[in-house]
Amino acid sequence: MTILQGPVSSATRGGTLGPWFSIAIGSFVLLTLWIRYAKSEEKAEIPRGNLVGITVICLVFIVFGVWELFR
Repeated sequence: MTILQGPVSSATRGGTLGPWFSIAIGSFVLLTLWIRYAKSEEKAEIPRGNLVGITVICLVFIVFGVWELFR
């Protein structure tokens, strides 16, 4: 599980990524990305592949954070 969270996640206190930090970062980046996409006048400014890729990465962060809260 530590490998999926990044190579330096064991450097944090407790050896894992904090669940609230993971949820906050994932949510912030996800909201910023989709707000910027919704406000852009030309939808072709942001390629859909990039949009989907970043969304998946943010959702992984959020899911790991929630999973750590319930564990």
